[in-house]
Amino acid sequence: RPEHRQKCQDRAAQLLDEKLFADPPPKEECPICFLPMPYGTKESTYHECCGKNICCGCIFGTTRAAVDAGTDIKCAFCRATMSDNPSVAVGDQHDLCVRLKKRMSSLLFIRLKKRMSVGDAEAFGYLGEIYSNGMYGIPQNATKAFELWSKAADLGSMTGRCNLAIAYENGYGVGTDLAKAKYHYEFAIGGNDLARFNLGVLELKSGNVARATKHWMISAMRGHDGSLRNLRRIYVKGHLSKDDFAKALRAHKDSQDDMKSEQRDFAKTFYQQR
Repeated sequence: RPEHRQKCQDRAAQLLDEKLFADPPPKEECPICFLPMPYGTKESTYHECCGKNICCGCIFGTTRAAVDAGTDIKCAFCRATMSDNPSVAVGDQHDLCVRLKKRMSSLLFIRLKKRMSVGDAEAFGYLGEIYSNGMYGIPQNATKAFELWSKAADLGSMTGRCNLAIAYENGYGVGTDLAKAKYHYEFAIGGNDLARFNLGVLELKSGNVARATKHWMISAMRGHDGSLRNLRRIYVKGHLSKDDFAKALRAHKDSQDDMKSEQRDFAKTFYQQR
């Protein structure tokens, strides 16, 4: 019956909202310093030798120690060598920037292939980023990147799922499909605050200011800068109360403080100067 169908649809929408706006799980931690992972794309890196995502502070600290000791750079977690030719890497003792850039080429892809063979979702996603950006001598290929992100998403990667949504939203490697973009963003928000931020942007473009605000409140309180900036704009326009904005500001600062360390700050400054 029509009235029953409408009640079912309303209930389904209610259940979806309860899931979308529920408290997200704790942020991923660096496996070495155990601090919550920072947000910047250059502030953490997937390591194909061990399949770990490691923060820039721990990577930088390990690299700087190797430079000072005149030894080869090794993975901060599993201690695997991080260059194709250790003897060449050791010769660059006086240029940390050169040492940081001596990542694997052929060795990287051998290790990635091994991680992918055991179903490592992040390995598929990382290779997708390599194809997307044209890194390590690989020609830029949006279609291949989309295929790899799809596989990563199927295997459970929320980063891969978010990249998939971005691809659908912008027609990158696939036809533009905002409905699919929204679906994948909604799927990924439990473990990816960028997905929640982008979902808020889609809601705002659709005229759903209240829903966009809810999403940005959650991600801003977890330390996401873009979400806080958008909340500030919403507040100035009178769509957010002073108390709620103050709540977001306090929680954002607390989350940012939790992610900070002297080593991370030093690494961030170093990378920005290069």
